[in-house]
Amino acid sequence: MTVSQKTYYDHVGEASKPISERKEVILGRNGTKRSVRRHHLSMQVQVEMLRKQVETGKFVSPYKQFTSYWGVTQALADLGENEWHSPADLFKAVERRMSHDDSKNEGDKTSWERFKGRPSRSRERGLDYIGKLLQNLNVLQRLGGMDPYGLKLAQLGACIDLKPTEKGLPMARLRTGIPKGEPVQPLNEIRRRKGRRGVESVPSQISFVGEPVGTKSAAATDDIGSAEALVVSGADS
Repeated sequence: MTVSQKTYYDHVGEASKPISERKEVILGRNGTKRSVRRHHLSMQVQVEMLRKQVETGKFVSPYKQFTSYWGVTQALADLGENEWHSPADLFKAVERRMSHDDSKNEGDKTSWERFKGRPSRSRERGLDYIGKLLQNLNVLQRLGGMDPYGLKLAQLGACIDLKPTEKGLPMARLRTGIPKGEPVQPLNEIRRRKGRRGVESVPSQISFVGEPVGTKSAAATDDIGSAEALVVSGADS
């Protein structure tokens, strides 16, 4: 797999450091430098999650509990892995997951209530909570660029696929059980923009060893991922 100098994979060593030690090495939206956000699982966490999936026979979401990314992926798993689900069913399942009492904050609001009440970034092009959930489905397909939000899914042999309904809304599927080393390439039959992306696919269960990860001295391993593996280490930060 060819990776450009503008992708996350060129900065995984920096991303593997504690957030307080990461340097500002990339450009943010407004053109100012920022540190690299961590978008991968450490080998230890990856092993534990893969083992748990084998033991339980169920997908385990790699995202922080009660966040919207966790809610979307866990909801798709609840509805049925490797099956297509309608937007209506998905929204109900996400609401159930994010409405748990344990998600309540000091103001006694669940994560779902906080998600629905969060204001849009832009008044002109702002999205309501339904639009945000639909956007999250697309975001979780990203494997390229500086923010590959779908990388953690790929590390667990999974990805999100999308196809259109008659009304244009996406049917979604959590595809799991992708064999180790096989390419993880999310399906998207509704994407309007057909431009070239930096990274179309990565090997299933991708992982790295080495200190710091991502340097020339870092060694690829087939212990978990494939011999072509690229990265990584680190949980949510």
